[in-house]
Amino acid sequence: MELKRAAQLEPGEDSISAKKNRLLVVLNRVEHLPAMMMLVQLLQPLSASMKSVKAKPNTGENEKSAHQVAEKEKPTLGTDLSSSSMTVHVLRLVELTQRISSVMKFNETEETTLYDPIMNIFRTFGQLNFVKVKANLAVVAQQDFAQQVSEKAEDTDVNLVVIPWGGAGAIIDDPSNPLDEVLEPRVKKVTSPQVAHFIQEIFSEVSIRANVGVFVDRGLGSSPLTTSIDNVGNNITVRVFLPFFGGIDDREALSFVIHLLDHPNVSVTVLRLIKSSEPTEHDVTLKVEGDLEENAESNVEESQRPSLAHKISSASAHVIRSNVARDASYAADEALLTQTLKSRTGVVASNARINYTEIASSTPLQTAIERAKEVVDRKDLVVVGRGRHDVTFSHRAEFLDILKNSGGGYGNDTRKSLGDIAESFLVGGIAASILVLQAKKSTNSTDIV
Repeated sequence: MELKRAAQLEPGEDSISAKKNRLLVVLNRVEHLPAMMMLVQLLQPLSASMKSVKAKPNTGENEKSAHQVAEKEKPTLGTDLSSSSMTVHVLRLVELTQRISSVMKFNETEETTLYDPIMNIFRTFGQLNFVKVKANLAVVAQQDFAQQVSEKAEDTDVNLVVIPWGGAGAIIDDPSNPLDEVLEPRVKKVTSPQVAHFIQEIFSEVSIRANVGVFVDRGLGSSPLTTSIDNVGNNITVRVFLPFFGGIDDREALSFVIHLLDHPNVSVTVLRLIKSSEPTEHDVTLKVEGDLEENAESNVEESQRPSLAHKISSASAHVIRSNVARDASYAADEALLTQTLKSRTGVVASNARINYTEIASSTPLQTAIERAKEVVDRKDLVVVGRGRHDVTFSHRAEFLDILKNSGGGYGNDTRKSLGDIAESFLVGGIAASILVLQAKKSTNSTDIV
């Protein structure tokens, strides 16, 4: 998924075309399937050989010619597709319990991989969309889940690992009551400590070997239940919004959204926000939304939790203090932005589906959220950098203002897992799905989770 960063390119190498189409997806719950399928479909460019042929009406003299054109331009499964298709490694984690002894472990893995419904559904999806799917299953103790994902990322040499966000749910399926996920609200206020610990371990361990993305699904690509035939399939459009604050994670996020432009039904809005020490015309202060009854319920719910002072821990993102390192990070930002968006030979010059704007604001985080509301809806996607290591400035003060003005957040575990930026978008009234990206760590980067 990554576009190779400018500093890593050989002379004359085109960073936009230098992609690695290897992806590792961790799938443990059935409800994560639709969102992961949609995300993979957006990452899989539509091959020219797969574009449908709009034949003329088969009347009289053009009936034979239309049939000949259709036969000539039929989709083929030749080298054209195999060279452009993705390879998705699907990892299913099964908890090693007393019921699964070490003797049974191997046979259980082999059989489950073949007959597991989640694996089979995703394999079928891959066949229908010309995506190479390789199923993997691991039976390990739950405390070893993150380590297993890290080892699989290294073994498969993938570029990106995507973890669906479980929120208040369990990491793996609980077969005791399958209706719980249907009957309970989709959006839950407090993150499960079990899920939070797993996600933080993933960011800490897996990012040593690959880029990591945590996907918060809110209906990516979804359409109304009553949909006409003209609005199905590849006609579903997705708008992607990226707030670019700077830093290694944001550069990775920019590379990711540029890759999404390979899909013809994706449009991208990139908003670069420069932190201003003085107020500007772009400053925004987010206010509480919703009616009084909803806000009252939120306040009651919030009153049952620890106070804000206790909820927010002292752990924060690692902000670059050295002027040399800060200048180097800014130069890397400028190099990638110039290469992809600012240069006349960049992506903007050749693609009308991307919009780039650069503004200064003393409230960059709140300004980004307000601009996102103008661009994305429930079926769309917001991509943000996690911003937890090697960032040029901290969002903590503004994040606390957002929590105060919005009536409370999703709990300290959510912030520690996803970061200040992602939780700000969650509580700031954004309806779209959110993908939180953390770049693969360099040997000298610092991360505080």
